[in-house]
Order: sequence, then structure tokens, then C-alpha cells
Amino acid sequence: MGNVLCNEHQNGLRAAVHGQKLLALTFHHNRPDRATRHGHEDRTAFARNGSSGLPQKSRRRKHRVVVNIQADQHSETIRLDDGRTFLLRAMRPEDLAALRRAFLRLTAEEIEYRFFYRSRELPASVQAQVRELDPARDAAFVLEDGGEIRAVADLHAEQPDSRDAEFGLIVGKAISGHGFGWRLMQRLLDEAKRRGLTALHGSVRADNSRMLELCHDLGASITSDPDDPGVRDVRFVP
Repeated sequence: MGNVLCNEHQNGLRAAVHGQKLLALTFHHNRPDRATRHGHEDRTAFARNGSSGLPQKSRRRKHRVVVNIQADQHSETIRLDDGRTFLLRAMRPEDLAALRRAFLRLTAEEIEYRFFYRSRELPASVQAQVRELDPARDAAFVLEDGGEIRAVADLHAEQPDSRDAEFGLIVGKAISGHGFGWRLMQRLLDEAKRRGLTALHGSVRADNSRMLELCHDLGASITSDPDDPGVRDVRFVP
């Protein structure tokens, strides 16, 4: 899963529903320590830290996106002007098989951008976290297309009463250029506000300019990690 375009914040995608009652289902993940960042399997989840994001500005394409909210208000249908339809909904434990397939579609570079290490299998710790979702601490959303997961966004709080949480985002290459990353991050920010969180934070590699641009466009503060010049600390105030 890969690149994401956010220029649709100028059109109807930005105005999609706020304040919905969301199903807070997700998987657990932690910020890795320094050793973990440099090649070892960590306990992070499938969507930790943020994804690669925006194509270069010269490649941006505008797409008119129509968003329909389903009656149960736990999901929304996103229909593109080319006729393709996607379902944005809360993650469920039964999504594990589709998440495994989605992980296999990632390139080695994409995996390293997200997890700070390379692997060809969804880590066992992540799979366990998907099976044992904790709605008291987490929220996660998937973008589904024909039974396949094309994007994932999640937040995780260390404790149920924590005031801040870590976020993650992955958007598949096959659906880049339609503002899905922007919309998913909006859902996370809306959910963080609903929960009364004061901040969302994540770690992004300094060379992941696409993700950094997406976060900047969404209003995040971005600073250098004092312990690692190759990492940027990203912080949103919902």
C-alpha cells in the first residue's frame, strides 16, 4: 500500500460527515525504541507511524469525490466520478486475512517507511492485536474495495484514560490520487476530538516527504527527533 493524494481538501471530500458515532475497533501498537527502528521486529501494528503520502505536486490530479453516509452511521461509502465505490468503516477482527493480503502488496521500501524495518510477513504480534481489539484505547478504520483492504488508519492510546495517542496511516498505490489519505486522517482527528484527546503523534522518516507534506497540509506540527536526525516527530492537536 502506498501513495496518497490530499488535494481534494478543496472539494466535497473535505466536507464529509463529522461527529459520527464510530466503532472504535483497532489493533494495538507502540512507538518503537531506537534499536527497533533500525531493523528489528517491533510490537507496532499494521498502520504505525504514517505512510508514504503525496505524489509530487507536478503529478497531482483532481478528482470529484462523492461521499454517501450509510444509514447505520458507522461507515461511509465513497464513490468516485469514474464509478468505483469504496467503503470506509471500522476495522473488525475478521479483517485479519485481508490485512495479511494487503501487507503482501507492500514493497520493501513501503514497509520500511511504515515500520522502520523490512519484513515480508505481517508480524505475529500485530496479528494478535487484530484478534484482540481494545475499543477503550484504540480506533481504526479501513477502506474496503471488493473484500480487499486498500487503506488503514488507526490511533492507539497507551492507557484508556490517556490524553494523547499515536496514529498510523497506509493507503494503497492502486487508489492513490483520490484524497483517501486526507479523508482517513480526518476520521482519526474527528475520533480523537470525540474522545477528548489533546494530541495525536507519530514518527515519520525524514525522507518520507510525501507523508510529511500530508501532515503539514492537515495542520500538524513537525519537528526533528532530538535522538535521531533521520526521523521527524509529527503532532496533531485535534
